[in-house]
Amino acid sequence: MNANEAGRILLMAISLDPKMPQPDDAGFIRSAWAAALHDVPVEAGQQAVIAYYRSDRYTQTRETIAPGDIVQWWNARRRPNEQERAGGDRRALPAPPMDPQRVMAGVSLVRKSLAIAKGVDPDEAEGEAEAARLLRSVRCPHCQAEVNRPCVGIRGVPLSDGVVHDSRQQAVDGQAPAVRPRSEVAARSEIGRMGVRGAESA
Repeated sequence: MNANEAGRILLMAISLDPKMPQPDDAGFIRSAWAAALHDVPVEAGQQAVIAYYRSDRYTQTRETIAPGDIVQWWNARRRPNEQERAGGDRRALPAPPMDPQRVMAGVSLVRKSLAIAKGVDPDEAEGEAEAARLLRSVRCPHCQAEVNRPCVGIRGVPLSDGVVHDSRQQAVDGQAPAVRPRSEVAARSEIGRMGVRGAESA
């Protein structure tokens, strides 16, 4: 607000509170109020004055209003409105529901990419990712891990390397062909390769 508008706010406060200092002829008080209230709209300043003199604080203390009281009142009302405007669009859009299938597909893609980066055959990596996904497609009867969640040990810590409890493996076996953990698949592949090499050398 400018000096004239600040003068109106000051006169309004004086009319409500006879203890308010009277404006000086040089306009120093009015200029000081204008400087302190430069970013406060005049309408907000008027509302702040009325609110102050209707408040419990004034009833209890009988202190005259100061520019700082008006600024504080304005800031308290301006910030929530700014936050609503800044975040209104985000709040208006509901978060999409989580799709476990898409999440698991993303996890499988990451696993496959990591395996390829380590020099593992892409088809083998995809097979292992599919095996891990299948192992988590049922609830674990032993530790009660939900679908798509890892099995947990006695202390509630997730088991590492995609290991699952035997009962979960058996639950998967009951509805799909047996899926073995990577370590067992790798071991059987290595044994098979060793057998072939042994047969060739014999």
